[in-house]
Formats: sequence, structure tokens, C-alpha cells
Amino acid sequence: MKVDPTCPLELWAYALPGDDTNACTLHLFNLDTRVISSLQLTLTCYDSGGQNLFSHTERPMALNAGGKQSFELLVPLEQANEIDSLSLMFEKVWFEDGSDWRRVASIRLLDYTPNELPMGRDLENLRYVAGPDAVGYPEDQGAVWLCVCGRVNVEEENSCRRCGRDRAHTFLHTNPEVVREVISNREQELEIKSRSVREEASRQEFLRQDALKRREKSRRRRWIGATVPKRRQLDKSAVRSSAF
Repeated sequence: MKVDPTCPLELWAYALPGDDTNACTLHLFNLDTRVISSLQLTLTCYDSGGQNLFSHTERPMALNAGGKQSFELLVPLEQANEIDSLSLMFEKVWFEDGSDWRRVASIRLLDYTPNELPMGRDLENLRYVAGPDAVGYPEDQGAVWLCVCGRVNVEEENSCRRCGRDRAHTFLHTNPEVVREVISNREQELEIKSRSVREEASRQEFLRQDALKRREKSRRRRWIGATVPKRRQLDKSAVRSSAF
């Protein structure tokens, strides 16, 4: 994949036109801290065979896209039912403060390979350590480096343009070896806690059973004492009279 390192916008995802709409939905992210008021982009649409169908230029107005925030953009397209894929090029971005950014043809697009992990245990472990926005381990790809959030940054940048993570800290604390160590330590802690809980539960059950046995013995003593008849006392006068 290729990226313009100077562009203040990035495409996160898109949805092609469907049966109920002829518009393409773009999920964009404002990498800048300034509010975006307008932008100009060009969509190039392809059919299932990879043939170029057409290019479409769009300039939405009054966007009010906040800095470091994501937003959606709907772009109506002709021949919507024939589109199988598309590519996107940002041409110009206007900011609310009156400044702007323009694509410069001489700027070299940088190649990179996405670092996204598939859904599974490895990604869950990484997100436990790095946070819910993590998508893959940080990678140094020469002219660019990829943050744990998936953003591609030029080699000279010391922090991620998207999430702001420090480059050195990210590579030091969220690489595969460190993540495995953190997860291993966490699992050991959980096992110790679980064993402690089981031992305490066993102790409490022993105490409960012992208390039940003591109460049962106490009840049996009272029952036995209540059923033994008292020894009948003889009438002394009757005994004396029977002696004659």
C-alpha cells in the first residue's frame, strides 16, 4: 500500500453502494488538531475485472470534522451497481482557521505493509497490554514505521500521527516478546489468586461441616438426656410396713 506522509486525512474504511443507496460511505480520520471545514477528493472506481470505470471528484462543504476525530462522508456515484472496488486520493483540505493543505505531485508516496493481526488470541493479548485501539505489533519498515494502532508514520516522526503514542515507548513495551511476558505473568497471578480462592473455599467448607457435626452431637446429647426416665423413689413408710 502507499501513503502520502503529508496528508492530514486517512481513510479507515469504506462501503460500496448497495441495493438501497447509490452513495459510497467513507470512514475518514482527521490526523490534524485543526477542525476541517471542507475537503476535495477524487474517487477512482473499478469493475470486478479491475477495469477503470470512471473517476469522480467531490468537494463536501461545512464538514466541521474535529481534530483527531473520525467522521463519515457520503459520496453519491453514478453506475453504482457496476462498482466492485475503488481508490481514493485527497487533493485539498481546508481548515476552519483559514489554513489549508494541498497535495503536491512531487511528494513521493511511501510504500508500507499493514500490520493488522487477525482476530484471535494474539490480538486480544496485544489489546490487553496496549489498549482497545491496537491492531498489530509495531513495525519498523525502513522509511516508515507502523504504530500499534496501525497508523503508518515517516521515519523522522517520534510519535504517532493518529494516536500520539511515543515511538520508543511503543516499540519497547508492545513488541511480541514483551506482550507474551506480560500475559504469562498475568496468567500466573490469576492462577495464584484462583488457587487462593479455592483453598479459602475449602477451608470455609471444612469449618462449616465441622460446625454442623458439633451441632449434631449437641442435639443428640440433649435428646438422650430428655428420654432417660428418672429413677422412681420408694415410699419409706410403705417399706417399713411391709417388713412386719
